[in-house]
Amino acid sequence: MKMDYSKYRFTAVVDWIDLEVHTINRHPAWRIHEASAGAFSYVTGLDPATGVNIMQSGAQRENTPTSRFLVRVQNPPRFAAMTEALSSIEDRDPEAAVTVRSIEVSLDAYRRPGTTDEQLAEMAGYMLRGVNRPEGAYEAPRFFDWRGLTEQRHGRQAVESAILRGRTAMYGNADDPYIVRGYLKNYDTFKNDNGTAERRDITDLLQHRARVEVRLQGTHCPVATLNDLRNFQFQSLGKFFKFREPTNASEGVLAIVVAKMPSFGNTINGAGEAIPASRNRGRSRKSRPHTKASALNERARDQLRKLSCRWIFNKDICDKNSGADATVGDRRPPPRRRQPDTRITQ
Repeated sequence: MKMDYSKYRFTAVVDWIDLEVHTINRHPAWRIHEASAGAFSYVTGLDPATGVNIMQSGAQRENTPTSRFLVRVQNPPRFAAMTEALSSIEDRDPEAAVTVRSIEVSLDAYRRPGTTDEQLAEMAGYMLRGVNRPEGAYEAPRFFDWRGLTEQRHGRQAVESAILRGRTAMYGNADDPYIVRGYLKNYDTFKNDNGTAERRDITDLLQHRARVEVRLQGTHCPVATLNDLRNFQFQSLGKFFKFREPTNASEGVLAIVVAKMPSFGNTINGAGEAIPASRNRGRSRKSRPHTKASALNERARDQLRKLSCRWIFNKDICDKNSGADATVGDRRPPPRRRQPDTRITQ
């Protein structure tokens, strides 16, 4: 299965990060949310002793002050955005303690001019069927909608059709420590004043993208403290963004069999270690038969490296093309330009 990568523009982003905050003083969750001025997409008050949502503890209500919170920072472009978001809490409680609970990172394939919805769904299906899967997850992706209905889809056409209809696919369960999701992102979700979610279509077609996202939480979260997060190397997550595709030898009757395979990716655990898929002459085989590594792997690695650069250094050069989008395997940096002898004073 050969993909035309020239029809897409790739990037890796941090979708969101969940933090657990312990304060010295007690506050109602709504006050923490209000003081953040939109820096937190939501704030949940937790029972100080058990860590359970304060609304589910029975004895307490939404307005009950607490000293333990779960806060989410949505789409932080760099680490500085995390410290800015937390500044509203530090102003109230300078000795607040913060730990990282979960992180979600996405690989996006944006459409270029001339790319159709069908081609975007093709890329979403390609990534979804080829990506590494969590241990214990079904081989076929489970699709669900906003009503909570789920169904499994087998084969390329069935997967792409579900994606075009706005379905989201998942490997794993929502509370698992390692989850993979894939879908066509042509909308954003906002919270209304009454707290309900509202789905709004993205009108700029060039902002539509095929997305596969990896969520690591609890015991599988790769960072624990803000210091860990400050210099985190996102390319270390490359094992979760590896893809496989059918081999060129998959022709004839074999091609029909391969086309109906639920997925092609390897099964890995939360540490990124591959789980044997089969045995061949007494030896374990970690990759699935009739599959090979995808050229998308190099693009994913390149974009994760750029994400690390943006996250730590905040330099525009991090997003300049390193060559991987144009030529697979070309890791050479862009040529350095000689700077004029001009002194800039501020």
